[in-house]
Order: sequence, then C-alpha cells, then structure tokens
Amino acid sequence: MNLEIIENTFTIDKKLNINRALSKREFLKFISENKREIQIKNPPYITYKLNCIYENNQILLLLFFKSDKLTGLNFTIESEIYGKSWDDFSKEKEIKRKRDLEKLVKAMKLTVPIDLDYDEKSGYSSATIRFT
Repeated sequence: MNLEIIENTFTIDKKLNINRALSKREFLKFISENKREIQIKNPPYITYKLNCIYENNQILLLLFFKSDKLTGLNFTIESEIYGKSWDDFSKEKEIKRKRDLEKLVKAMKLTVPIDLDYDEKSGYSSATIRFT
C-alpha cells in the first residue's frame, strides 16, 4: 500500500484518509482483510497493523480505535538494517532507527503534536500521534 502525507492526513492508495475524522467503519470499508492485521483486540479497543510504502521506506503503521473512533496512530520504519529479530537486536541499531525516523518525520512536515521515542524497555523506536 502506498502512503502519502498531505496537511497532517495520511492517505493510503489515494483512497483512505487517516486523520482524526476516520471511523473504524470507514477504515474497514476501504482496507480489505488481506491488507490489514489485528494487532491487539481488547473491546472496545482494537489496533490494526498496516504495512505501507512512504518515499521508498517500508512503514509499519498502527491505528488505535476505541469503539468506532480513531484515538491515535503509531508508525516506524521497518528495515533489515535495524535487525530482524531479538537475536539481531542492538541498542545502536535501534538508536539509528530513531534518528532515521526523526529525519523522516521532519520531511513529512507534520504540524500536529507528535511523540517520537526510543523505549528502552521494549527496545523500540516509533512516532505517535494522539487524537484524544
């Protein structure tokens, strides 16, 4: 799936606009089952995982819903250069992912508040936008 970002709206395949107005019903209508994966299901909360391409970067995008309302999204860069498994994990690789993600977020020209973090406990770097 191709991802574009224009004026704080993430758009997938020029069809689905992901922003605070997106409902779960609308999301499910546009994204077929073979392109989405449930990451966490704990009603009324559910998180969907999408794999997208943004400017030659493989992006892992998580969408968080509470009932029908989008409450946030989280994304990171997926690449073998950061490691493929815990056996290949290193703090240095994850810090590199965070730095690369910082550059990518800057290039996205987002004007919404965004948390960009390296979580030492999980060993993971990501960017989060909250809509609540």
